[in-house]
Amino acid sequence: MSDFFEKIISGIHELGNREIEYISGRNYLTLLSVDYESRVILARRGGDNIRIGFDDIEELAGEFSKRKLIDINSVFKAGGNVRSALEAIIAHLPNVGFYKKNTKFNKENHKRIFWFNYEIHSLGEKMDASDIEPIWKGGKVDTDTFLSLPKPFLLLAGISGTGKSRFIREQAKMVDPTLKNFLSIPVRPDWHEPSDLMGYVSRINGEEYVATDFLKFIVKAWRAVIVSVTQDGFQLKALAEIPTYWLCLDEMNLAPVEQYFADYLSVSETRCWEGETYTCDALLKPEVLAGLGEECRAKLAMSLGGNPPQENKLWAYFLAHGIALPPNLVVAGTVNMDETTHGFSRKVIDRAFTLDFGEFYPNDFDAFFEPTTRNKGLAFSRHSHASLSALAAIPADPNGAKSIAFFKAIHAVLQDTPFELAFRALNELLIAVMCYAPSSDATLQAVWDDYLMGKLLPRLDGDRDKLRPRQSNPNAGEEASLLSELAAVLQTQMLLVWDSTRVDLLREQRDDAASPILVACRSRKKIDWMQARLTNYGFTSFWP
Repeated sequence: MSDFFEKIISGIHELGNREIEYISGRNYLTLLSVDYESRVILARRGGDNIRIGFDDIEELAGEFSKRKLIDINSVFKAGGNVRSALEAIIAHLPNVGFYKKNTKFNKENHKRIFWFNYEIHSLGEKMDASDIEPIWKGGKVDTDTFLSLPKPFLLLAGISGTGKSRFIREQAKMVDPTLKNFLSIPVRPDWHEPSDLMGYVSRINGEEYVATDFLKFIVKAWRAVIVSVTQDGFQLKALAEIPTYWLCLDEMNLAPVEQYFADYLSVSETRCWEGETYTCDALLKPEVLAGLGEECRAKLAMSLGGNPPQENKLWAYFLAHGIALPPNLVVAGTVNMDETTHGFSRKVIDRAFTLDFGEFYPNDFDAFFEPTTRNKGLAFSRHSHASLSALAAIPADPNGAKSIAFFKAIHAVLQDTPFELAFRALNELLIAVMCYAPSSDATLQAVWDDYLMGKLLPRLDGDRDKLRPRQSNPNAGEEASLLSELAAVLQTQMLLVWDSTRVDLLREQRDDAASPILVACRSRKKIDWMQARLTNYGFTSFWP
């Protein structure tokens, strides 16, 4: 028996004795039982008994295995009560969606159904999936097409209206069209300490821990990655089966990030991957949970979505070890810089990967109705430190030597300045190389280019005095600065892309057969822009 067949029979058994609505919504049937001995499913419509044989289900399972839209009339070459009853029952399985006729993905003049490799709705419900592309990926991260992020914390910077928040939502939707893996939290300007995100103990009506959506979402993400759990440890699903959970902090810098986000910034640096084993310090400490009364802990467990028996085991683990950051969580903050917002310290920038949204994801106004490009899917960060064994698989830099030499060259420019780099910055450069796996020197330099945009240049800001040239450069002109010195070094280090184009690592053509998207060197353009601001206004920064 095929895997599809077993899942269908198991799902129908779980449906139990209930009333099933036809896709059209005009009729109902009652599912009576699954008779394994006779290999028959029994149902009743009105006063008529309906018997659906296992052979019919095996035939349908074979069609599902072809991973295409199915017209059940074509499968059985006929209509009738058995066919329509089977279609109605199948549509109530959580992996199945139906497509109305003459819609975006179903151009035929009759409805069809599709089996997704992830649950798109709850068991016993049915779902119109006409707007969901019927492809065999979402739900499970496809390592061939999704890119592992170098960091689990993103800053999306750009002017209002460029699509930053929508980008985060669409990334989540690539994995789960129902967006169970997505949460948007609008940041309030009066947030000044971590309890605004993590929750707090209230004693207004007796002791109660007020859990926030942020904390609930963290626990929800944990439930999506764990196969089994004991009080001493847990077993993760295979990495390819773990969905990425996206948390959007909308208008993140309306409040001081260093204050309300302090706990996350600290704990995120304790994430550790050893192969497929993950550890992280607790965000909500076990001592905090231990200090709550028994009734208060019980209420908190329920508010976090406890559901026995598995959730009780997870809660027991939390009580013993605290609630840590789950491995599949990506926090993405949208950032605008204006008179209503706060700036970022280097402490925050160093813990994030920054995307100048207008540069990485430019708006193509001419393609508003018919986009020609698409954003690549991004998966949670699977690395915490670089290793020679992982770099050995990178064709363009198998031991990291080229990237280390590049790092040393830019470090020499910034040494003994407020912007000096350290071990963490090198580790994250090598992790970026591991994530993008460049196959040529030109692509390797494209990785370096994005690293400069995401990690280095956001750290550089200040007036002419702060960005003055090093004293060791006596021949610097009037407009010389750390930026111009950095540009001179990069022109030598990035010969293949500095005066040319480079491949876009985060976008691709919608036509899979088309050539890769080429863009101008991003760091050169940004440095020129920052230098012009410094020359004209006496002050500059990375932020648009």
